[in-house]
Amino acid sequence: MSDIKIGRIYKIICTQSDHVYVGSTFNTIRDRFHGHKGDYAKWMKGKYHDIAIFPYFKQEYSVVDRAHLEAYEQLWISKLTCVNKNNPIRIDKLSKKAYYEANKEKHKIQMKTYRETNKEVMKEYNRAYHEANKERLNGKLNKKVNCGCGGKYTHGARVRHTRTKKHIAWQAIQ
Repeated sequence: MSDIKIGRIYKIICTQSDHVYVGSTFNTIRDRFHGHKGDYAKWMKGKYHDIAIFPYFKQEYSVVDRAHLEAYEQLWISKLTCVNKNNPIRIDKLSKKAYYEANKEKHKIQMKTYRETNKEVMKEYNRAYHEANKERLNGKLNKKVNCGCGGKYTHGARVRHTRTKKHIAWQAIQ
């Protein structure tokens, strides 16, 4: 059985604005906050703004692993208006699908221009890939497949086979 750990959810508030950051840690809040200040100092190259951690918002949870702690963190991020950019738990499939649907035309145009500008590079890449995987690709194309009608065909001749009298007669019986 896994050891139960104490995980902490905390909130960092900027005193000059309403910006809020929610985070989680297994360390002490003090140690984690020092890490935040160090990262921020590196990012700003020595320029500090007033940032304060408010100890009245500190929740401790008994959790089994980081995934459980991140679930609690996501709960608080959803409740509060935060500046967190990387949420611990995302519904990637839905957001990716929605983004794709919203930007379908833009993506088509980008891919078309990429193919036009990199035509030679792509041609060389495809040639090298084909040379490296020649046996595997040819084996796939030349593999004989037994059809339910009693005939045989290769991958490249499947459509031609489905149009034969023998196959059409077999389909009519089915």
